[in-house]
Amino acid sequence: MVRIVNAYAPGKGDPGPIDVYAAPWVESGAKPLVSVPYGTASAFFDPTVSDDQGDMSLSIYWTGETGNGNELVSQTETLKGGELITYVVSTADSVQDNGRRFGSIEAYFGSSSGSTLGQPTPNPGKGLLVVDTVGLDNVLTDADTQTWFLSLGHGCALAIGDDANTLSPIGPGSAATYELDPGTYSGSFHAYSSDSTEIPDCANGPLLDKLKLSIAVGSTSLSLTYAPKDGDLRTLELTLDK
Repeated sequence: MVRIVNAYAPGKGDPGPIDVYAAPWVESGAKPLVSVPYGTASAFFDPTVSDDQGDMSLSIYWTGETGNGNELVSQTETLKGGELITYVVSTADSVQDNGRRFGSIEAYFGSSSGSTLGQPTPNPGKGLLVVDTVGLDNVLTDADTQTWFLSLGHGCALAIGDDANTLSPIGPGSAATYELDPGTYSGSFHAYSSDSTEIPDCANGPLLDKLKLSIAVGSTSLSLTYAPKDGDLRTLELTLDK
């Protein structure tokens, strides 16, 4: 089962729904599996497979468009059965002939899939939080001048692999994973100049705050930040396992 998150901003005009097809590309008249409004996640659905090996192909189009080469982005997987996958569609840096940006796609596997394909597995009694801003670097005009860090109320939070001498940024245009005790957290983003030599402490005013983050034992939560245009940051919280 898979679901599609529509965080795609075209760059030309306003965001809108995207259509998902069970093929590498489709011609006019094809019927999409689902159509996903902007800023939402679809329900989980069966993506179907094309052969006995479990090969799956999805193509994602701007609603109303079809044709080989016109898809925003496509994705293939070889499925064994039992997978639970969340695909986040956001904005790529390259531009289609019509002036609209291509899309990019990220795959997140739920723990019930039996494999997280490189995603961390939480330690006993812990849960994971993925903070994702991928695609924002292709929407915000000043993305390369700033670096963002996450706070959960007590300075900057340490991501998996961080220590006293390292601190993982959360963008714009990247992601970081945190291992936390179960519970509800209030998160905030703090911006620093990308060429600053200051050690971030997240004591400055927040760029974005009051993020409600819920962590469950053995599960992974996703906090996605996206924007339809520069200066309009939005968030979406999901659990990857349901």
